[in-house]
Amino acid sequence: RYNPKEDKLNKTPPQTHITNIKMSFEEVNWTEYSDSIDCKTGLPVDLTLNYKQNHLTFEFIGISFAIPEKVRYQYKLEGLDKTWTPVSDKTEITYPGIPPGEYIFMVKASNNDGIWNEKPTTYSFVISPPFWQTWWFYMICSVTGISIIISYIKIRERNLKREKKI
Repeated sequence: RYNPKEDKLNKTPPQTHITNIKMSFEEVNWTEYSDSIDCKTGLPVDLTLNYKQNHLTFEFIGISFAIPEKVRYQYKLEGLDKTWTPVSDKTEITYPGIPPGEYIFMVKASNNDGIWNEKPTTYSFVISPPFWQTWWFYMICSVTGISIIISYIKIRERNLKREKKI
């Protein structure tokens, strides 16, 4: 017979790991885009992507030895998502069309008794903006625009002086 008083609560939260990152649903040689590969996790270190490489899939796992099929997850892309996703048993999430910026992907897991990780597993990366969205491009456009306006005013003044003289 089952005695609920003898049932023990599983107080050990799952160990959460980010296992892989894919770009546009494909495996990628990350050494082209980062300084190095972390030998412990296999993930790129200081990952910087350009604005066209903004379709990422994160794969993760929560390791729990009690009842592994009951592990549940919540994730969040800090810088894009405002809140954690609803609880799910999915072990991957795809973010298409991530705008340029700095991001931190966070994932946490709970075991069969609902005990969550105290600290989520994180991975940070950067998506660079296109050149027309950078501060130096805005500065060049501003200086060029001001120069054109000043040049127009000077040429107009010179033409008016010449007409007045005539």
